[in-house]
Order: sequence, then structure tokens, then C-alpha cells
Amino acid sequence: MQTLQYSKLSTELQNLIGSTGNVKAGTSVIREIFNRVLDDLSLYANWKFCVRRKEFDYLDALVEYSLENYMGISDFKSPYELGGIGFVDDRSFFPKRNTVRNRINSDNKYGSSSFRRHSQKMINGEHYILVNLDKGNTLRVDSLDNVDYDGEWVKVGDALDPAQDLIEYRQGQASLKFRISTAGGNNYAGIKNITLAQKNLSDYEDAGIHLLECYIPYAGCTGITIYWGSDTSNYWAASATTPINQSAIAVGWNEFKLNWENATQIGSPDAENCDYFEVRFNFPSATYTDNALFRVDNWRLSSIFRMDFDYFSKYMVIDADGNWKSRFTENDDYFAGDEDCSAVLIEMAFKELLRTTRRVSQKDKDDATRKYNELKARMKHNYGVSIQKGSKKINIKR
Repeated sequence: MQTLQYSKLSTELQNLIGSTGNVKAGTSVIREIFNRVLDDLSLYANWKFCVRRKEFDYLDALVEYSLENYMGISDFKSPYELGGIGFVDDRSFFPKRNTVRNRINSDNKYGSSSFRRHSQKMINGEHYILVNLDKGNTLRVDSLDNVDYDGEWVKVGDALDPAQDLIEYRQGQASLKFRISTAGGNNYAGIKNITLAQKNLSDYEDAGIHLLECYIPYAGCTGITIYWGSDTSNYWAASATTPINQSAIAVGWNEFKLNWENATQIGSPDAENCDYFEVRFNFPSATYTDNALFRVDNWRLSSIFRMDFDYFSKYMVIDADGNWKSRFTENDDYFAGDEDCSAVLIEMAFKELLRTTRRVSQKDKDDATRKYNELKARMKHNYGVSIQKGSKKINIKR
């Protein structure tokens, strides 16, 4: 239970101000100053009392994980620890040089890449965590390199006949492309294959995630739906409206994940004998674009391995309901640290007040700064971790 309440901090600072006749500050000023204290402490170190834990689905076929869009973390500051399996034993937030050896490909399954176990990077201003472990399996459902390599892919809904695309693809040598016609009026278009060689998916039933890369040529598409099973009367169906690591569908390539556990079952499909697969692009009739060119590529089924990701939060305040936040806004908010951090917060707030008060001597200001720095260094010794710069380069062998 948190004990360092903002109202207590504010009262202590006001008492300290009362003993110095040259310093005056109102309630709003005091709150603003304490929030500046939070900013200073955040830049000074990572704090052990700000470590939070988030569980996420690690997928053998996926390396990049958006902290916000995939994991739902909005307060990320630095990685701390990756847990969930026995050999993971990071004792710092700094990425280590531990590597995972490649597996030999067999049974149409992926081999692992070999690089640092976890690290971080930013793309378009967003934080990503890079993870690659020798855990889990991925089955390639279909490479989608050719219309009739394994069975035959045919049109469904408002799609025209699919064809091989040797220019625009994501893996292998090609993708499958098709155009749509608004004359169909079905509000979806896609391709299906009911003659694939039977696949045993029993290892992934209710414990796997479908991954599919799709090229969407315009902004009106509302998502995709996939179907898989024994035949068109006995199958599972799952839909996705946002891609992996994104908050919305983009024009261009998007990678979707569809969880088997959340799929709808129709009839009595047999997971050991699946030869029916279909993908549909959904869109309301008002946003049809006639003759638009869609593409699909790289359909995989990856087993889930649930991991714990511990990270340093940039939030240092907890409200009365236990929610983390970035700022003091209410008197019943709490500082995330222990009771003995109180002196540091008070001294820094007092130093900030003296710094902006002309009637206080420079000696008094210097004394306040020295005392604050001493207390802050002691707090870092007890609860802090130095902020270090991680590796700028990560080598990936494919």
C-alpha cells in the first residue's frame, strides 16, 4: 500500500516555506513544482519502484512488438527484464549479448533467427521491443507464391480471378493478387482453397495465432476474416480490424494476427485434417473502389508462448484507485516510491522555489541545491538504476 500521499508532501513543503519569510507559493504553484520534481527524477535514473509487469503473447514468427499497439503499454520508459522461461535471467535493463542458435528447418517450419534475446528500438516515434527466443513453433499454411502450387486458389465474393504477382510480395518469390468488382455487391472479396493437401493443425488448436500479410490499396477496408477447417461446412472463422503493431489499417502492406482461441466454430471441423482455407477483405458498400488491386502473402500459424515483460514506467504517481499516472492532480494521489523518498521530493521542491525567488540569497540557493543533490544520490543508491544507452545495432541472421 502506498503511503506517500501528495497532500502530505504539500503540507510538509508549506511548513518549510513558512519558516522562510522570503518565500511564498500558492496551491497551484506547489503542485506544478512537485510535477517538475517528477520530471527531474525521471531524467536522473530509472526507479525500481516504477517497474511494472505486462504479459504478452510471444510468437515464434514475430520479432518486432509495438509496446503501445501490441502490448498496450502507454507509459514505457526502458526495458527491465524479460521473463517466463527458465533460462531468461536478465539482471539489468540493458540488452545483453545472449544469443539463440538457429534451429534446423523441418516439416515446413521456420528456423529461429540468431541475435540478442531482447532489445529496444523506435520506429516513427513509437517504442518497439525486439524479441527472439528458441520457443514455440510456426507452420507455414501456404506461401501464397502461386495460384495452383498446392491445390488451387479461386475467387470469392466480389473478387476477380487471382493471379501470381512477381513484383509486389513480402516473402518467397511472389504473392497472390486479385482485383475487385463493385458489381458483385457482397461487401467482401477474397480467395479460397478447398483442395490443399490436408494439414494437421491439432498442435495449434486454441493455442495458436494465424499471421497473414495483406496489401490493402485504399482506406475503405474495415478488416479481414479468415476461414479454415475440414470443408466449407465445418470450419473456424476469425476476424481482425487492426494489424499487428498498428492502431489502424494503412494503405499498403499490413500484417494481421487472428487468434484461434477467439475463433467461431461452425459445424464439426477436424483440426487434424484441414484442407479448406479462405481469406476475405471486408468493406462497406459506400467505400467500394472498383478494380482495386489486393494482395495476400505468407500465411503462417504460430504457437503462443506467454511471456512476462517487466519495464520501467515513466509514470511515478498512483491515484486513489490504484491507476498509474504521469502527474499529481489530486490531493489523494500517491508517489510510487517509499516513505523515505519524502525528503528528496521536499528538498527539490524547496530548491525550485528558492531558484525562482529573487529575495533569497545565492548562498541559500546553493545550500538547498547541495542538500537536494545529496539526498537524490542517496535515493538513487537505494532505489535507482543508471540510465544507459543500449546497442545501436542488432545483427539478424536469416
